[in-house]
Amino acid sequence: MEYSWLLSLISLFIPINFSSTQFSAYDLKPMPFSIYNTGGNANNLITNIRWCCVNERESTKCLAWSNALLSSNITTSSLACIPGSDKFDCYRKIFNDEADLMAADSGEIYTAGRYYNLVPIANELYSPMFNGPSANTYYSVAVVRSGSSINLDNLQGARSCHSSVGSSSGWNQPIDQLLRDRRLNIIDCNNHVKSAALLFGSMCAPDALNRQFNPTGDNPSTVCDLCQGTNGNTFCTNQDPYAGNIGALVCLLNQGDIAFVRHTALIEKARDPKFPIDQLQLLCTNGQRSPWQQFQSCNWGIAPASAILVSHRRPKQLRDIYRKVLIESASFFSLQNPSFQLFNSHRFQSNDLLFSDATVDFNLLDDRTSYSNYLGSEYLSMLTRLYNCPLRLLRWCVISTYEKEKCRLMKNAFARKNIKPDLDCVSAKNAMECMSKIYQGIADIITVDAADAYRAQRYYQLVPLAAEDYGVDMESNVMYAVAVAKRTDLTSNLWNLRGKTICSTAMGDLAGWHVPIDYLSAIKEAYVTNCHINKVIGEYFGQSCVPGSLDYDYNRLKTNPRALCLKCYSKGSDYCSRSHREMFFGSSGAFRCLTEGTGGHVAFVMHTAVISNTDGRNIDQWARPLRAIDFELLCKNGTRKTIEAYKSCHLLRVPARVLMTSNLLPDLERSYIWNMLNFAQQLFGSDTNKEFTMFDSFYEHPDLLFLDATVQLTRLTTSLDDYLGQDVIQLLIRTDPRMCNLASIQFISYSCFFLIQFFYIL
Repeated sequence: MEYSWLLSLISLFIPINFSSTQFSAYDLKPMPFSIYNTGGNANNLITNIRWCCVNERESTKCLAWSNALLSSNITTSSLACIPGSDKFDCYRKIFNDEADLMAADSGEIYTAGRYYNLVPIANELYSPMFNGPSANTYYSVAVVRSGSSINLDNLQGARSCHSSVGSSSGWNQPIDQLLRDRRLNIIDCNNHVKSAALLFGSMCAPDALNRQFNPTGDNPSTVCDLCQGTNGNTFCTNQDPYAGNIGALVCLLNQGDIAFVRHTALIEKARDPKFPIDQLQLLCTNGQRSPWQQFQSCNWGIAPASAILVSHRRPKQLRDIYRKVLIESASFFSLQNPSFQLFNSHRFQSNDLLFSDATVDFNLLDDRTSYSNYLGSEYLSMLTRLYNCPLRLLRWCVISTYEKEKCRLMKNAFARKNIKPDLDCVSAKNAMECMSKIYQGIADIITVDAADAYRAQRYYQLVPLAAEDYGVDMESNVMYAVAVAKRTDLTSNLWNLRGKTICSTAMGDLAGWHVPIDYLSAIKEAYVTNCHINKVIGEYFGQSCVPGSLDYDYNRLKTNPRALCLKCYSKGSDYCSRSHREMFFGSSGAFRCLTEGTGGHVAFVMHTAVISNTDGRNIDQWARPLRAIDFELLCKNGTRKTIEAYKSCHLLRVPARVLMTSNLLPDLERSYIWNMLNFAQQLFGSDTNKEFTMFDSFYEHPDLLFLDATVQLTRLTTSLDDYLGQDVIQLLIRTDPRMCNLASIQFISYSCFFLIQFFYIL
């Protein structure tokens, strides 16, 4: 204290800025919630508490609670009821500060905590009359009808009733038990609803068609066959008559064979003289049956109680107000209160609205309680098992450091969303080496051009999994191979390319190499002998950039002219490489080759190349000044057309790029991979996603892993030969030196055979 005068003196001359050292950025912003005090009393804080309601019936009860609070004078705070379309909408509203509080089942707390940063501040306490494991836990049970023959060995095709998908007793714990007992086969590692639909017959699994549990939109309709809702808002949602624990028991009695619920629901229904509780039994995990009262010894697990959730950003001062209102409401609006009862939903012709009707009080949790602390290690271990995938790892083969970086970002993005199987990245120098690594079992998947896809099948026995879709009007999985020239270059056309500078996507690429050289051969501009295709075409063109021309895998005869690399951009080992290490690689790279420096005369690319890189669509420095109007397409009849006319002015309509994988993978594991990719593109397929975009790339390095023009991936259910078509396959055989030699050998063999037969007959 003796130096306090000195500190005061210093503060007069030296302004101290505490904003960057003592307070967070959140503290510096105006509080987005309403909080103030009256009369200068720090204990007399007032706030408007916004409770998020997941359906209309909850909103009705919430409004009654709000009015009861106003008339009771037990708190100076007010309660506003915020409507949410479902629990996930409420998570988002709390995360975005559009609401403050909601109650959630323990199965939902994990999702709310991990993905929306919500934390529990209190949990429900259940009456001792329910004989639970403790006041803040309950048993999950499987209930069957006494006279039925249902047991664990004949669940196939059984009609099942669930309180809700994602809840502890109605979904997570029974699904986990069935997986551990190997009674449930996983067909989609990211969506167990599909797996359950294969085991059970008709079901009522509320929320099974919700986007969160049906991300790819292909859950079978049988998951809602038993539900009784009459419209889109009530059918198979949390408003369905068969939703919730009580609803699932009614579903069982009326239509089902087995129901998965909390044990408290049985005791609640036992009070109803109209409900035939004695017709129900418990099905134990050992396959035995027990009377419905013996849930302590015959259950499918113990789950934590439902909890009240709040944003992790809420300060302690506000959380204390919320806790105070909850405790005072529980005490004042008990079952003895004639005007309003907080834990009674029967007055609203429903069950478990806002809170479980079995609740009698709240247990307050301290501010250090996270969602994981609350759920506990045992419950989290159960959830971890639930997310396990039989295919542990998917190894993606990449052909440059840029692709590896995008692969790493994709791996992290998938992991944050818990997408299974886990992703890993394997490096190779080019697509051929990737094919070899997949063939050897070192990698699992790669995206390749249609020509490389055929090589992958022919030489490495790889099989197609999916194809890129570029959204070409109503056509799927197609693109157009085009020839592009500058509008000011009036001398270049497809009939006088001798000595011209050519920019190609890559050696061995369908649109950038095989299609144009097949056209040149067809119009007799180039004469090929002894299968020296690349040599003849290379000498026909002038100095050009055809990445990969000197790579051994695409120059096995070692006759490719060096002139095919002289206009390429990169230096050192990256020079003219068949990967993104060469700046002029790919369709965007070939178009860049046409425009930069002295440039080229003609670029052989896909139809998307010009549109994607002009008129401000590409912010890279080289593409900023380019306009689509300054380029034209060269047509096969010698005319020219604008870039948008690619459907009537192109060299060939060709198949889109393909995702190839090993033929040794079982069909089920290929299904895991496709379901993973399909799920991921629902989350990351949009180019506006701020977290990660699957179909977008880095500054100056386009088309990494997928073409940037891709709008979605589609599953290939046909063979690769059917997908490519015989015209494309024959074109590849004519224009690939390796295949041409084999075809020649086969032709000679067949000729010799017929000659021998002919002389033998003579």
